[in-house]
Amino acid sequence: MSFDEGHTRRGARHDPRGVHQTIRAARAVVASYVRVLQEELDDDGEAFFQVEMLFADLDPAGSVPDRDLADAAIIYARSCADGHDHSKNIAWATYARDANERLRGPLHPRTVTAIAVLAEVYETRAITAACRRSQAGLYGQAAEVYRSLIDVYEQRCMPVAVDQARVRLAVCGHASGGCGEAIRTTGQCWQNWCRIPQRWPADGCEIAGRYTAMLRLCHRSDEADAVDVEARRFLGGDFRPGSSLFDLAAGDVSRRRHEPVCARNLRLDQL
Repeated sequence: MSFDEGHTRRGARHDPRGVHQTIRAARAVVASYVRVLQEELDDDGEAFFQVEMLFADLDPAGSVPDRDLADAAIIYARSCADGHDHSKNIAWATYARDANERLRGPLHPRTVTAIAVLAEVYETRAITAACRRSQAGLYGQAAEVYRSLIDVYEQRCMPVAVDQARVRLAVCGHASGGCGEAIRTTGQCWQNWCRIPQRWPADGCEIAGRYTAMLRLCHRSDEADAVDVEARRFLGGDFRPGSSLFDLAAGDVSRRRHEPVCARNLRLDQL
């Protein structure tokens, strides 16, 4: 069922003259909030509440690809607004990715955003999963989407974005017990960032914060201390070790269930 058909059939029972105006208004709202889709990690509560009504009785599995609905689905799935029903985030983020790939192409900026949102949604669900088996499965799905995101970034010649996605992939791997590979990958990304002539401090802060947290959780404190020293040379002000932003990046790793996973799966190649 299409976006318009779903709302027309439902609304015609109550307001046959006004339903088309409602559809047009809903599409206009989505268009006015396209800027939200361009801002990474940005959440606009107003945008979410404006588009939430579009999803009331729609089934993502039965909805045909539609540009406006795909845009709205990205806003819906990434929102942290109070009262948001997160149980449908994965389904709508998947719809947004698939619809954008079909209608706009696999390398279109909106498609890339949709892929990133789907990975983030899987990862967020993994963090909150009550069952370790479910958690491992969700981290695995997040990792699969992050790998596809890395491939897209590489095709678009975006090396900084590639390393950002590689760190996200490493965080998922670290939480699942793949400590050695995750630490090596994050260390490589940190060294890559240090070599970039035009470095963006916020990127370095996120990488170094997560890198040191991984090392400390695996009881490699001496290495973590060495990275802290190096980070103080490259990062200043609000981004240096001990700052709230650095601690926030570290907390993204340390808040996850790790040590029980690490202890259960520890092998020689992970040391």
